[in-house]
Amino acid sequence: MIALLKLFVEIALFRRGPETVPGGPQVLWLTIGLYVALTLLLQQLLPSRIPNILWQVPVGIVFTFGWYGVMLYLANRPERLQQTLTAVFGYQLVMRPLLAPIDWLWPQLAKDSSLIVIVAAGALLLLGWSLAVNARIVRAALECSGPAAAGLVLAEFLTSQVLFLAMLGPPPESAVP
Repeated sequence: MIALLKLFVEIALFRRGPETVPGGPQVLWLTIGLYVALTLLLQQLLPSRIPNILWQVPVGIVFTFGWYGVMLYLANRPERLQQTLTAVFGYQLVMRPLLAPIDWLWPQLAKDSSLIVIVAAGALLLLGWSLAVNARIVRAALECSGPAAAGLVLAEFLTSQVLFLAMLGPPPESAVP
């Protein structure tokens, strides 16, 4: 398991590619289990003020399965689904502890606080980094161009946010960066 976590860190740091992730359902379910456990732990340590945040976990997992399943099916590469999903949840496992403090800190800052610029810059940096890592995974899975992969990742992000809004309602004003 330690070797798998190291692999996810190396993918997040662009030292290894998603094609090095072992395929198979056991690795995928282990990765998802670790992702859920880490999310629940971070929610206990750094509670988010977004209502129904815990519903986003199962909805997000189902959405991710559907998005990548359809995308790889349409690209005639369904055999890459397990490896791609493992890489996606694996890099999210690495990014989650970095994003959780920002998610927790943001609503607690006064709107006129000078720290808000630093926190917003950190959030944008981490989101950009996350986009780049995810685009690299999509590019490897589909064997497409970088801009096409980035566009698909942006479309996934926007679609998931619309889904969360439709299912869970808008977050309170204090939780929106």
